[in-house]
Amino acid sequence: MQAKLDELLVSRDKAQSAMQKAISRAADADERSHRACEQIGQYETELAEVRAELGERKSELEVVRSRLTEAENGWAKSKIEADTLRTLTTASLVSTDEDRITRGLVERMRAMEAEMAFVEREKLRSAGVS
Repeated sequence: MQAKLDELLVSRDKAQSAMQKAISRAADADERSHRACEQIGQYETELAEVRAELGERKSELEVVRSRLTEAENGWAKSKIEADTLRTLTTASLVSTDEDRITRGLVERMRAMEAEMAFVEREKLRSAGVS
């Protein structure tokens, strides 16, 4: 009977030891799970911020594209106007007023070319950042 009791006590001690180890492993797993959840939350926040920034960059890019299109259209219109004035000049219809208009158009073309160059640089810069 004593041998049976000793055997049961040893079994109980082994079971308690195994249970303590299991409790310890469960606590470790809970801690790792908690840290993983916190990390996931941080990643989700960071992802939301990156998505918001991407949305802003896309909006900026659309504005730059719109400005570039406007500049290109303005340049084309100015070029047509300049070509028309060149034709009139070739036909010897140049007058002082036409000279003044031509200078204004040239200045406008230069301004448009400068704006196009600026918009192109902005477009390239935005493409490089995104």
